[in-house]
Amino acid sequence: MIVIVFILGSAVMSFLMHIADVRQLCFRMLLERSKCSSCNHVLNWRDLMPIGSYIMLKGKCRYCQALIPRKLLIAEILGGLIAVIPFIYPLYIDTSVFYMITFLLLALSMIDIQYLIVPHRFLFVCLVTNFLLHMPFSITHSQIYVIALLIISSFCLYRVIGMGDFKLLLVLALFLPAPFMVFVIWLTFPIGVLLLPLLYYCRLLKLPYIPLVPAISLSFIVVSLSYPVIITIVGGFI
Repeated sequence: MIVIVFILGSAVMSFLMHIADVRQLCFRMLLERSKCSSCNHVLNWRDLMPIGSYIMLKGKCRYCQALIPRKLLIAEILGGLIAVIPFIYPLYIDTSVFYMITFLLLALSMIDIQYLIVPHRFLFVCLVTNFLLHMPFSITHSQIYVIALLIISSFCLYRVIGMGDFKLLLVLALFLPAPFMVFVIWLTFPIGVLLLPLLYYCRLLKLPYIPLVPAISLSFIVVSLSYPVIITIVGGFI
């Protein structure tokens, strides 16, 4: 069962990474068969197996021998790991919400690392799907305070933190409980500091700019897995 879930998670991430690389997204593209980005050759089903195709093809296109970006393999592996998390560890957030947010955050993390942007298409998908999952939609006073704080911070800290990061946090703040969201924001920055050596070692840093979405993603996962523990440590302050 876990193996099947892992494969499904890898397939979802493969699709999201494909969407991320498309410059002009349209509905027709979703119905077309996948093509090599280098030679535009239509890919066979054997070329589209998550993780397996990359290994069998040794990281190259079957038809033109162009290198397949390694980020696709990494994303597919991470997608599989995300998919099996609820089967191994208890979650303190609705499973469907966890899957939806985490997969989108992972895709955004890969994009942020490479291009230092947060595409609006993913924010829109996150906004719409969250709205549908939280029907009937309502918002608490505490959430309004968090949203107001984020908006004020975006005007004060726009030279330090990208507006795309603030937009992402605002979308999440619309649906996540206020204490949960505060913990995500709190943990984002220490996690970001811990990620710096890894990003530097992998030559993924484009100083002076630092991708923040990977830290937001890890922070969300940590809070989802340890929400009661964090509340206990804080001592009910929030």
